[in-house]
Amino acid sequence: MPIDPTKKTTVRITVPKDIHQELKEVAQKRGISMSQLFLQAAIATYLPDRPS
Repeated sequence: MPIDPTKKTTVRITVPKDIHQELKEVAQKRGISMSQLFLQAAIATYLPDRPS
C-alpha cells in the first residue's frame, strides 16, 4: 500500500514488553515491519469497509 509522502504522519505507541515480543514474532513470520502489522490490524479492526 504505497503512501504519498506528503500525506503521511508518524504515530508512536507504548506497548508492554511481553506483547511487543509476541507481535514482533508475528511480524517477522509474515515478513513485514511492526508498523505495517499495526497499520493492517488497525485498518481491519476500525475501518473494515476501507479498500486495501
